[in-house]
Amino acid sequence: MSNNDKFRILTPTLGIQVIEGERIPVTIPADATVAVTGTRDAEGLLTIDWDGRTLLMYCHDLDERAEAVRSAGSSAA
Repeated sequence: MSNNDKFRILTPTLGIQVIEGERIPVTIPADATVAVTGTRDAEGLLTIDWDGRTLLMYCHDLDERAEAVRSAGSSAA
């Protein structure tokens, strides 16, 4: 996964919003589109953008509960 990769969430999935150092769970609904905006950290968390919010999301949740969204200009391999 790299910056600007987009994924469609297949089942409701946990995201984590950090506000003033406090981690607050947020449910990202099925069919939502998220964009990776950062790299994986030591805890296995990625920074993503969803619905105008910056959240953290576990890499394994993205791998297991989402599918890559291909842009209109990309070709299938």
